[in-house]
Amino acid sequence: MVPPRITHRLGQVTALEHTEAVLPCVAQGYPLPSYQWLRRRDGDSSGGGRPRPVPLDGARVSMSSGNLVIRSVVADDAGKYYCLVNNSARQDRAETELVVYAPLRATVSPARVSASIGHTLRLNCSAAGYPVRELSWTKDARPLYASERVKLLFDDQVLVVNAVKRQDRGMYQCFVRNQFEVAQAAAEVILNDEPPVLESVFSESIHKPGGSVSLRCTATGNPLPQVTWDLDGRHLPETIRYRVGDYVTRDNRVVSYVNISSVRPEDGGVYRCRAANDVGSVAHVARVNVYGPPAIRPMGNVTALSGGSLVVHCPVGGYPLTVIRWEREGRTLPSGHRQLVHANGTLVLSEVNRKADEGTYECVAENGRGDVARRPLHVHVMVIHSRCSSKRLEAPGEKATGGREGIREWAPLSVSSRREARPEPKARALSASGPFAFPRNRQQFLAGGGKRRRKEGGGGTARTLCATGSSPTHLRSSLASPGPLVESQTIISNPYIQILENGSLVLREIGLKDAGEYMCQATNNVKPSLSEVVKLRVHVPAFFKSQFSSQNVQKGEDVRIRCEAFGEKPINITWTKDRQVLNFQAENRYKETTTTLPEHVVSEIHVKSADRRDSSLFTCMASNAYGRDETNFQVVVQEKPDSPRNLNIKEVTSQSVTMSWMQPYSGNLPLTSYIVQYKRDSEQWTPDVMSVRNSPSDLSVVVRNLNPVTTYNFRVVAENALGHGNPSEVVSVITKEEAPSNPPTDIKIEPSSSKSIKIKWKAPPSEERRSPVKGYYLGYKLHRSGEQYVYKTLESSRSGDAEEFTLGNLRRNTEYSIRLQAFNSAGSGPASEEIVAKTLEHDPPSPPLIRVQSTTATSVHLLWEPPDIPVTGYILHYKEEQNDWVKQHVPGNQQSIVLENLRCGTRYQLYMEAFNDAGKGDPTQVLSVKTEGTAPVAPDKSSFLAVNSTFVLLHLGAWYSGGCHISFFVAQYKPKGEAEWTLISNNVQPQTETLMVPQLSPGTWYNLLMTAHNDAGSTDAEFVFATYTETGGTVPPLVSVNSEERRFYRHLGIVVPVACSAVIVLMVSLVVCLLYSRTCCRARSRVIYETAGEDDRSRTSKTGSRDMVDMVLLSKKLHSSFDETNAKSFYPSPPRLTQQQQSQQTQQQCLSAAQSAGQLATAGQEFDDANSDCDSVPSNGGGEGQHRHHHTYDVPFHVRR
Repeated sequence: MVPPRITHRLGQVTALEHTEAVLPCVAQGYPLPSYQWLRRRDGDSSGGGRPRPVPLDGARVSMSSGNLVIRSVVADDAGKYYCLVNNSARQDRAETELVVYAPLRATVSPARVSASIGHTLRLNCSAAGYPVRELSWTKDARPLYASERVKLLFDDQVLVVNAVKRQDRGMYQCFVRNQFEVAQAAAEVILNDEPPVLESVFSESIHKPGGSVSLRCTATGNPLPQVTWDLDGRHLPETIRYRVGDYVTRDNRVVSYVNISSVRPEDGGVYRCRAANDVGSVAHVARVNVYGPPAIRPMGNVTALSGGSLVVHCPVGGYPLTVIRWEREGRTLPSGHRQLVHANGTLVLSEVNRKADEGTYECVAENGRGDVARRPLHVHVMVIHSRCSSKRLEAPGEKATGGREGIREWAPLSVSSRREARPEPKARALSASGPFAFPRNRQQFLAGGGKRRRKEGGGGTARTLCATGSSPTHLRSSLASPGPLVESQTIISNPYIQILENGSLVLREIGLKDAGEYMCQATNNVKPSLSEVVKLRVHVPAFFKSQFSSQNVQKGEDVRIRCEAFGEKPINITWTKDRQVLNFQAENRYKETTTTLPEHVVSEIHVKSADRRDSSLFTCMASNAYGRDETNFQVVVQEKPDSPRNLNIKEVTSQSVTMSWMQPYSGNLPLTSYIVQYKRDSEQWTPDVMSVRNSPSDLSVVVRNLNPVTTYNFRVVAENALGHGNPSEVVSVITKEEAPSNPPTDIKIEPSSSKSIKIKWKAPPSEERRSPVKGYYLGYKLHRSGEQYVYKTLESSRSGDAEEFTLGNLRRNTEYSIRLQAFNSAGSGPASEEIVAKTLEHDPPSPPLIRVQSTTATSVHLLWEPPDIPVTGYILHYKEEQNDWVKQHVPGNQQSIVLENLRCGTRYQLYMEAFNDAGKGDPTQVLSVKTEGTAPVAPDKSSFLAVNSTFVLLHLGAWYSGGCHISFFVAQYKPKGEAEWTLISNNVQPQTETLMVPQLSPGTWYNLLMTAHNDAGSTDAEFVFATYTETGGTVPPLVSVNSEERRFYRHLGIVVPVACSAVIVLMVSLVVCLLYSRTCCRARSRVIYETAGEDDRSRTSKTGSRDMVDMVLLSKKLHSSFDETNAKSFYPSPPRLTQQQQSQQTQQQCLSAAQSAGQLATAGQEFDDANSDCDSVPSNGGGEGQHRHHHTYDVPFHVRR
């Protein structure tokens, strides 16, 4: 009875929903165990959580050979199942968990959100499929965690962002995971229009001459803001040492910078970066100081309006400075209450007066070490003299004005328009010069204009002052359509046209439709009223509707950059790349095309097969007679990242390698990950090579789970949205050695004697052994003695995992505690559990001295001498060669045994073991002994064959058994010269005395192959014979082939030339014999037959004579013993005679024939004793050997020499 044991089961089975799941359970035992399946559902708390039997309906749920089969599984089938097997001996149980899953899907709603700063953002993630092990969020491919503003609600399915900030815009992804797959969905969050914000700015700094300075401002806004720079309120110097540029980051931040090379003291000053978009603007200023003597940059001339204020900055450089002051006519300012000088060198003049304030001013800077710098400034003060005048202010926000002060004097007024360098997008202004007087009749007023609405680009502002010398005065402004003033229309104030109380007419954001004639009319109670007409002509400078755009392209793609310039024609287009003028003839990859259309001019650059050199800021500059403008295009060429550089191994242990690298060129795309690939040195780099993914922000990684003392190759690949870049250089590392992590296994201990214990074990499993084992520590002590272990150091055999050691010099009949530890160069591993073994009270016996006393055909007699130690018994092992061992127990008091019923003539091997209460002793040496008897011995042909014309009788009793009983015969025959044998029988029993071979052809030569079998082996014998003719005669003899015929003809390369030589010799001999026979037999008719002997060497007769017999005499002798009435000379079926009678008859015939032919015998003539019938007569010398071939004939014959 064998208790049941489960031999095959799985801890977990995974199945896709609506597929078939098979939970295996295979058990062994006797009687055959029965199966039962139990189940505990996931989350089932009813019934105390106890498993319940699985209902088998035979359709969807069934059991096959112990395996539980569930078809079309659903989520409700998931849970833990228990296979219970039992029989009458015991029971066994195994647990299997069924995991059912369905494909995961994720949906984020809404998929696109437009959020405002400060508001709340809410995204919902819906997951389908199961099981859902994890739901997580990422923003811009980075994990998103809950914080003070970010909340994850309802098992992380709802994402809430409070008080939305600019950094909250981007791509949000929801990931749904389980152990089988990952699903994701995404939503884009964009922000509404926002004014610019400077997120990072430069600060005040001090530098040494000759170095470089980099100023940087980072701005955000929606739409993207444009960043401009100025120095002390003026444009940056246009020298090669100044380089201004900007670019847009992946999170839509505009980064603008100013780089100054070979900085000089005069480069110091107050720098300002200003970011502006259609919503608003913001600026930042900070001073940059450069060590050196004072230096003041040129300031030019300044025009001020009488009665207004004037603010002038002194553009001074150098550091340190002790004082910055202003002087006029040798006097240090301020010299009155209307003058104010700030410490930073700013001069403020209030209530400007031509007589008092017009003139030359000088800014003076000193550093306290005797270095002084001076720079003059001329201030021109304008005073209104005419009735209506207009002027254009110098800076943004100033207005053009005109007025009336009576008609006393006038002078021509020249008005021009110009466009600022971009203080604001599309800002225009007017400039005027002269005494501000208009002629009394019709005046002309020129203004630079643009579109009226902000989305079309803002225009300049025009102000016309109309004043009289009378009081009270009523003023009215009228506007006529462009052309001659025929019919006027009263102007009503609106956001773009305003009439002030002093009679000024203000036009804001001037456009082309504002051109025309304007009339100023003044009335009071005194007639007549006064009026003046001003003609406004608007010129549009070159401008662009968009100031900045960016374009992302992949490496190898063509790039087309298109700019559309508006304004009055002709418009000139100039392209720059990173502020350097593009030379299209030198850059053959760049091609420019310019097209003039009715409303604008289009210029396009075509770049073929873009690469990283083309990642630049392209600027399209347009200019005409009235102004200039520019628009910028940031081209970003994206490609796969370069290979990481400087791969460095920081730390190596037995199971891990720590490495770092430098970030490569990202290809103008954010890196998504680094892939650390590694392999063993003997392996090849394949697509499925081992790898570890690393975050793009981490430039180091720890690769774990490596094998000790192993050479690994490492390389790192960077990845972005376009794919993998090229791998880095390969670095090879050899991990360090590690102490064994497991104890030896399969430890078996058995006492080998009263003073020794044999211990066998195996090395720790190779899959758990991380380093080669060099040896073992064998610890032993007396059991329960409290002593310390005594250790022996054993070297590993290195021949395999199996180890063996005999621990000697122990006490008799004593218990010992034994344990093992494996060790190598790195240290020793854990010790095995303590095993207790006890030495024997007595030693096992030594091997007995065994010998063979005698043998027979079926038995072997053995004798042995017992050992000195008492013996309980013996175990005799014996077997035939190539067979299995047979055991036979022998009592301990016996010292001999006869093995009987053995096979005759067979060789046996045997050895013996002695045993007692202490166990079995060592075995004896293996003896080899053979029973008596040999294979059967073939008889001679004469005693074995009895030939007739149509059959032959085989006398089986003529075979000699060789001392072993013949088991059976196999008989085959074939006609002479044929290849195929005919089987007579393959199981002829020896009890059959004779065997007939019937249905033979008369007068035919045959080969007969006999095989006799007994326990000692088998013997083959081949006989050649000829049947009699139908008339009872014999057939002509053949040249016989000896017993080596088959082997002889196997070597045809030797047989052919030898046979040819033999044939030639035979033919010559035949001719000689025939000539001799004719000479000897001329007197009478004789028939002479010739036959060949067994071989060419047997042609000489034993008598040494040659006999010729007369056929008439021979016929009488042969027929004397037969019926005289027969007409034929020989009968097909002669009367059956005994073997002795046949032998006597044949002998008499031979003697008679010899006497009759005696007179014909001559010296040198002989009969062939091997082939004549007379040679078959037994003689005193015995019969033929078993390999000789015999031929029987009815007449004697003459043998050729």
